[in-house]
Amino acid sequence: MKLCPAFSANGPMGIAESLRNIDCVTENAVETAFSRLFGTSSVLSQALTLILTIYIAMLAISLLTGRTQLRLAMLTPRMLQLGLVLTFATSWVAYQSVGWNLLTGAPDEIAGVILGNSGSATQLFAQRLDVLFDVIANSAHLAQSANATATVGTVPAVANVSPKPADLLWTASLMLLIGTVGVLIVARIALAAVMALGPVFIVMALFRGTRGLFEGWLKAAIMLALTPLFAVLIGGGTLVMAAPMIRSLAQAGGQVSLGLATNIFLAAFVYLALMVLAMRAAAIITGSLRIWGGNETADAAEDGQPMRHLSAANAPPQVGLGANAGETGSPAPTDDRVRELVRSIGSGAPALAANDTAWPGDDRRTVIVPTSLTLSTESPFAPTRDPRIQSLGQGFRAPQRVPA
Repeated sequence: MKLCPAFSANGPMGIAESLRNIDCVTENAVETAFSRLFGTSSVLSQALTLILTIYIAMLAISLLTGRTQLRLAMLTPRMLQLGLVLTFATSWVAYQSVGWNLLTGAPDEIAGVILGNSGSATQLFAQRLDVLFDVIANSAHLAQSANATATVGTVPAVANVSPKPADLLWTASLMLLIGTVGVLIVARIALAAVMALGPVFIVMALFRGTRGLFEGWLKAAIMLALTPLFAVLIGGGTLVMAAPMIRSLAQAGGQVSLGLATNIFLAAFVYLALMVLAMRAAAIITGSLRIWGGNETADAAEDGQPMRHLSAANAPPQVGLGANAGETGSPAPTDDRVRELVRSIGSGAPALAANDTAWPGDDRRTVIVPTSLTLSTESPFAPTRDPRIQSLGQGFRAPQRVPA
């Protein structure tokens, strides 16, 4: 565990110092939380043992009842998933190296590569912001002092309601501070809180019913990790565009014009809006994350149950009743009465002929039926009928009964 410097009584000297201290404190907090959950001094070790026992028991019951087939395609993902969960939920070295360092260091490295910086892009961005705040704060203080000196002993005849340059500069400084603290520092603290609960959600990835919680936790962690990346890139571009105005403000001293103060105020407002869009962009990107594909195919493959897909080759057959019933691929009826009924339906004649034997319970009434009737089976697991088998089966019909 690292030894972190404490903040002074008057607070941090700048944003760069705040970020360094917060990074150190949050890493120590995540390590402490991990150790108390499933680490060396954990209080949930018995709960983890119980969860793993339930997982193995459910797998054994599925194998014994036949719901899961013992295949290599099923065992390999299960054993790999179990090993990863045990590794990241019980080893701080693995959790820190792959989880914490990846989520906190990878975005900073990517931003440094894009901006062409040799060190930490976040720290360099914070140092530039500290210089910007110093210039704006000094200029606002000098402008306010000059305005107060000019108005001493004078009584204006008409109240001046126009905005003052000092007020605009102070407001711009506050917007820059809120945009930076609200994205960089708040995102880092929130990421530490999410990562502190990481081992609990990692264990939830074992069961299908709780995998949604693990996926949501992973989305939140990635979103909070990507937010500083977009903030550094967008904020760095904004500072580059506002650099000429900042130089003019530093050279003006206390004689700040209203137009220059207004332009800096607008630049600070744009900076604040871009920080909000940076958080929104990170949320949109991580919102489309799908770990298991979002369907039942991966779950069925994990359980060893292959999915049956319908295609033109094995589509459910159509059973037709009519004049062209033989074209539907269904076998011909073997009973004489059924054959006569099908023939009568196709020709529009009455359902029973005069010389046919009445069925049991038949009152010999004439039944009006439609000329064509089509029935379809909706079962996706209906067997495919081969026309060769159909022609072969017709040779073994039941003998026709002669009416008495």
